[in-house]
Amino acid sequence: MGALTSPKKIRINGAMSQHSDFINLLGKPQEVADKVSAESGKTIGRESVYKWRKHGVPWRWQPFVAKLAIQKGVKLPDDFVGTWAA
Repeated sequence: MGALTSPKKIRINGAMSQHSDFINLLGKPQEVADKVSAESGKTIGRESVYKWRKHGVPWRWQPFVAKLAIQKGVKLPDDFVGTWAA
């Protein structure tokens, strides 16, 4: 048996992870990167957005991604919110 992974990395029967589905609903990776970059004032690339599909959104980008999700009417994953929202 392999090492344990966090729930957001597990694929069951080939289904996409919750975070991958969430990122896909926000738009194409370049579009998400452009919008988060514009909102945050820091440049991120589409490669970062691709990584978020597998590893989840890093805490420093979560407020900006959450705002984009609200604007698009996309529900946040249950385990999305970090300590910034506390």
